[in-house]
Amino acid sequence: MIKLIHILFLLAVPHFVNASSLPTYPFIHANGVSTLSIAPDIAELDFDIRSLAATPQESKQQLEEASQEIVAFLASNHIDRSAIDAYDTKKIVSEDETSANEKTPVRYRLLRSFHFFVKDLNQWVTITDFLLNKSYIGNLSATFGRSDLDNIHRQLVLGAINNAKDNAKTMANGLTVKLGSATAISESPLAKLGSVIGLASSAMTYVSNTDQENTERGERTDLAIPGALRYQKTVDVIFKIK
Repeated sequence: MIKLIHILFLLAVPHFVNASSLPTYPFIHANGVSTLSIAPDIAELDFDIRSLAATPQESKQQLEEASQEIVAFLASNHIDRSAIDAYDTKKIVSEDETSANEKTPVRYRLLRSFHFFVKDLNQWVTITDFLLNKSYIGNLSATFGRSDLDNIHRQLVLGAINNAKDNAKTMANGLTVKLGSATAISESPLAKLGSVIGLASSAMTYVSNTDQENTERGERTDLAIPGALRYQKTVDVIFKIK
């Protein structure tokens, strides 16, 4: 889906703008945008394995046994050990795990964090069901994405450029002037022009379908595969007018 976000038609430079900040010839500045909605084809999973025992040795043994069970299960689902990141073990001792009359902790809690990619989402339900049924697993979260972001980026850039050109033609036709060649184009706001008219950043972004703020690696604790990911790209183009 392609839509217009912003168009400026500039024929004269206001008296309060430094002339060196803008082109010296009549021009149209067009801001084009392109949006692509596409289903995810990869996912990342993050979770912690936790153990709790009366001695450090028992807690460490519980942690190792749970880790071996997880690694073996993932291997049976074609996720190799080399593709799994397991971070250093952490020891956590809270006040309610320490005797009030002695300084020595009587209970030891260990935590190990795991991270890996699921490259075949047909395995998703099997993997997540297994993890959700393990009492020693916590902080389970998922991030979905695409394995072909370079291709998506190219499609968005071309779509945004065509959108900017169409927008510029519409403005030129409406004002009975002819659109000339493009003299500047940028995926980021044009520096000098942006300093004058206040353009916002235009990097490729992931747009949430739920209207909630998301980063490119937004967490989802419900583990449901989204129907589509929506990516957006804007470009800035300057055209001469005749």
